[in-house]
Amino acid sequence: SKLVGQPMPAFALQPMLDGRPGLASTDLGKGEPRVVNLFASWCVPCIAEAPTLLELERRGVPIDAIALRDRPEDVQRFLADHGDPFARIGNDPVGEAQI
Repeated sequence: SKLVGQPMPAFALQPMLDGRPGLASTDLGKGEPRVVNLFASWCVPCIAEAPTLLELERRGVPIDAIALRDRPEDVQRFLADHGDPFARIGNDPVGEAQI
């Protein structure tokens, strides 16, 4: 990728869920490693990776998320069914941050 070794592009995503902060590139550049997981409630591989993310969170790894082309009620149901390791969840309704 042409982006390897380059700074993360700037972005600012509104919160996906009430009471949970959204996600912006400025949240990530604080000198602390973080995982940023892109997921969707309709994504089958996202269900498969959920236990791994929960284990990482249990071990103290900070994890944020970007919800792709999804609805709050579907994301809430996904998190209730598969666990919720995310400190922040940004809403990317058209997949702009994903690209």
